[in-house]
Amino acid sequence: ASIGRKMTTPAMARLLMLIALCLLIPKLKGVAGDSAVISTTPQGPSYPAATFIQLTCQAYSSLATTFQYEWRFYCNATGEQQGEVQTSTGTTSSTTVLSTPPFCMDRIECRAFNSIDNTSYTTERIIFVSGVGVHVNQTKTVGNNTVLWADENGQFGTLYCTSGLKSAAIGQWVMPNGEEVAEDGSFKVVHGGGDFFGFAGLQLNPGYTINPGNQGMYKCAIPDDKGETEELFIGLYPHDYYESPTISLRVERPSPDLTLLCASSTSPATSVQWLYNNAIQLGPPQFTLASRLSDAESATYENTAMFVAEFDPDVHFGLYFCTITSSYVSISDALVSTSAEGIFLVQQIGESVHLTCLYSSLYTYLEWELNDLQNVSLSNSTQGIVLALDPVLDAHHDHVVICRRFIAGTEFSNEIPLSIVVSVPENPYHLVDIVSVEPDEPVIPVAGDSYAITCVVIQHAGLTLDPYITWTDSSGNTLLGSVTEKHNDSHYISRLTFDQIHLSQASGYACKVEQDSPALASPVGYSSDPLVILVEVPPPLVNIEHEGPQYVGTNHTIACTIHLSSVIDIEVDTAVEWLQDGSPVMMGGERVRIETKEISPSVHKSTISFTPLTSLDDGAVYTCMVNISSASAPNVTESISSTNTILTVEEPDIQAIVHPSSVRVLDVSPYNSFNLTCTAVVVPHEEVQATPTLSWTRDGVGIGSGVVHTDMPGAVLVGVLTAVEEGGAGEYLYSCVVRLALQYEDDDLTGVDTSVVRVEGPAAPVQPITANATTTYSSAIIEWTVPHVAYTPETYTVLYGTGADQLTHTSQSAVMGNQDISTLNEDFYTQLNGLIHDTTYYYAVKATNTFGYTLSVVKSFVTVPLPLSVVVVSEGSSKTGGIHTLRCIVIQQENTTLETPEVVWLNEDGDTLTNSSGLTIVTTG
Repeated sequence: ASIGRKMTTPAMARLLMLIALCLLIPKLKGVAGDSAVISTTPQGPSYPAATFIQLTCQAYSSLATTFQYEWRFYCNATGEQQGEVQTSTGTTSSTTVLSTPPFCMDRIECRAFNSIDNTSYTTERIIFVSGVGVHVNQTKTVGNNTVLWADENGQFGTLYCTSGLKSAAIGQWVMPNGEEVAEDGSFKVVHGGGDFFGFAGLQLNPGYTINPGNQGMYKCAIPDDKGETEELFIGLYPHDYYESPTISLRVERPSPDLTLLCASSTSPATSVQWLYNNAIQLGPPQFTLASRLSDAESATYENTAMFVAEFDPDVHFGLYFCTITSSYVSISDALVSTSAEGIFLVQQIGESVHLTCLYSSLYTYLEWELNDLQNVSLSNSTQGIVLALDPVLDAHHDHVVICRRFIAGTEFSNEIPLSIVVSVPENPYHLVDIVSVEPDEPVIPVAGDSYAITCVVIQHAGLTLDPYITWTDSSGNTLLGSVTEKHNDSHYISRLTFDQIHLSQASGYACKVEQDSPALASPVGYSSDPLVILVEVPPPLVNIEHEGPQYVGTNHTIACTIHLSSVIDIEVDTAVEWLQDGSPVMMGGERVRIETKEISPSVHKSTISFTPLTSLDDGAVYTCMVNISSASAPNVTESISSTNTILTVEEPDIQAIVHPSSVRVLDVSPYNSFNLTCTAVVVPHEEVQATPTLSWTRDGVGIGSGVVHTDMPGAVLVGVLTAVEEGGAGEYLYSCVVRLALQYEDDDLTGVDTSVVRVEGPAAPVQPITANATTTYSSAIIEWTVPHVAYTPETYTVLYGTGADQLTHTSQSAVMGNQDISTLNEDFYTQLNGLIHDTTYYYAVKATNTFGYTLSVVKSFVTVPLPLSVVVVSEGSSKTGGIHTLRCIVIQQENTTLETPEVVWLNEDGDTLTNSSGLTIVTTG
């Protein structure tokens, strides 16, 4: 079949490819059952761009085994034959074509002739192209990433960048400097292709040569048969450009894979070989090998060995040898090659490794260039210089050391770089282990206390960086204030300290450890399980306000004041329970009430009130039990505090006082009547909620209540009993009985006091009892006591004189006795005047009534002496007409102080003399 329609879009091209599949069916001519078949290497029906295809034609006939073959080449779009017909004879025939030649040739025809019966068989193959590729002219395939060396004229021919996509103008060439190739006389860009491919040709015009100014990596950007743009690189260099390759080693760790990059610079490389432990060549399935050319200032050929699966220490530890070979064709067309070697040491952290830079027969001087590698040692052996990594540390990772070997006496040396790749488990549990997260003692702190929790971490001995240990709360927030201490090379202790832990900090806390390392692609870490800190509410200050003792029948309240701690920073619940002798107090209606209320956010008050106290059983040990908790904070533990008080309950004291305590009356009316007063007092009268009652008895027999009145309401009763005793002479016991009835007591409380009433008949007065007299110069005061009045009226006089038996004088006036015969031991006195100074007198008190008199015992007293003495001296003539002088000399006693005395002269008749009748009175001194 012939396809001559022009393809203009990728969709149309795909349609033609589907139609072309029909062309793959062999077309047979000749005798039925005879045929010819074309097979290809590589197999079709689609062939990569820039690929040489080997076609083999096989004829089958029942008559012959040898055939004459003809190969013809066509442009399927136009039907035009291309090139010469190729012929051959044999059982089969083969030919080779380029999948993307620089002209339209995409249909291949094979004809086989049978000379026996002169019959022929014809078959053909349509070339479908996929992908992209590069080739030079028609004869040399260079692959998609390679280096070309110009001939000695600096020429290459034409570079063809081809694609399975049909287009009139496809592909773009870019120079090493990044600029698009321009047709300026140096280059020529041509486009073309067949039915199933397109190309962009880059032709170096004659006279223009590759030199250091334009050498390097040329890039072709061309879409493939799917429309995806691909970039292909071709290195163009002068024919004499060559230097020995140098090795550079690099490690990439895109987790979980490990990529080793071995690159040669200065001179483009043509091949790279990887060996494991210098024996096993690397390749799939464990390793992925990739090569590429980079467009650096000078060509760099990189080859990588990448672990396909996660790094397996049992399989992948060891030495990886990378050998890069650079080859080129010299002017004489001789193939020149040289190579360089680099080594990767892939080893686990913490292991011990010894590397020897070896002697050889050629190299006799060795050295290790360590490039600041630390924590290693060098030693000599019979084989060379030993570099010891003991142990392998993470800080060794990505260090390159060089084993340098010299030829003695020359400057020629051989350098083998060795890149150290340290494998660090990216599982954080293998790097750092959180051994424990422990709280301080006590396990449950009280809010306000200083508290700490400790995290113990052990890390791998080969790690050189300290782990970064932090703490997080239950919300994931990172907390400040932790301190980490290093105890040895691998043990670390981090303490998170709360100077004053609060209830709001009762939460779960996790120790988070992170470890970075030069050998890690990124930091790793993990957190411990949360350690839940339970914080106890600080105990409140509990005070009980209570005074005692208390009394039955009184109202009483015990108050408990609760002061919450200032460190409480969350909402808490305050519950109060009252205990009586260790058992809960049961509220009893209105009599026993418990009330708790908030005074302020930090002060609560609870009271237990008795209205009233009903019995002695109310007396007990009362406990105010306070429970502080928080329903909203599950990690806050309750605090229970208590304080006690002893309530002593006593019965009220009932006091009855009768006045007078004894009464004397006469068995004669009206002197047989009397009054008794009873004062009743309840202690404590201010609080007892009851009023006492008062009654009287005579010799145990009730005689009524008398007249009762209240001096202090609810507190003091006064009862007055007015009575007439008609029982005759004798003693009678009168009692005042006070009763207090309490609501909750079965028996009344009582208080009793008594008074004795004595009844006597009329008689003479009782003998008075005299006391000592009080005297002056001329007077005396006489005092006496009357035990009681025998009968009324009764008078008292004092008899006195200068002799015990000469009581001839009587006091000037009588003293009347008390008419109340119940009066006892009453005191009396009278004054005696006109007495002589410094004189002894005797006296007695005479008591007189209707029935007679009595005298007291006779006593005596002495009046006070005068403090002056007087002497009269007579001088002069006693004759008539003569002058006579009488001198009155007054002498004051020692130790006495008196005013100047008044001196008066008297005649014998007692008349006062004056300055007259020839008398002259002069007072001096």
